[in-house]
Amino acid sequence: MKSFAYFLLIFTIFATITSCQENGIFIPVKQNIEGNFEVIIDGEVFLTTDVNFTVNNQELLITASRTVTNETITLQVDDFNDASFSFEGEQNVATYLISNATTTDMWTTLNATTSRGNIQFSEINFTNNTVSGTFSFIGRNENLNSSKAFGSGSFSNVPRN
Repeated sequence: MKSFAYFLLIFTIFATITSCQENGIFIPVKQNIEGNFEVIIDGEVFLTTDVNFTVNNQELLITASRTVTNETITLQVDDFNDASFSFEGEQNVATYLISNATTTDMWTTLNATTSRGNIQFSEINFTNNTVSGTFSFIGRNENLNSSKAFGSGSFSNVPRN
């Protein structure tokens, strides 16, 4: 009789634990999410998984880097509650930096008086802390008096820094 009582106790505990998991109660496990970032720069593919985003109030900043070639792309939007943005002015800015031992060259949309491109968020997920979307822009380098086209840009599952 005692062994049957122990069996019922163990069965009840097991049933309680498994029913909690079925009802969505669980201890979350931190996931190592790897984001993807890709864009075509003047016909050349820029691809990296070294990408993250940060949030400051309503400002969202995505940073993608290729350390081997010293290239960095940043996409900044002022109010991420909107789903689509035009890159112009001081608040919504796309920038591409390439550095070498002596100089740093920058192509940017900063202070553009008309749209230099756009960014569209397909997902901003603060449960998983990831963002996804598409973008394109034309960056201008005033020092070199040149422009670069950044087309077919996409980012997916970019983790929060």
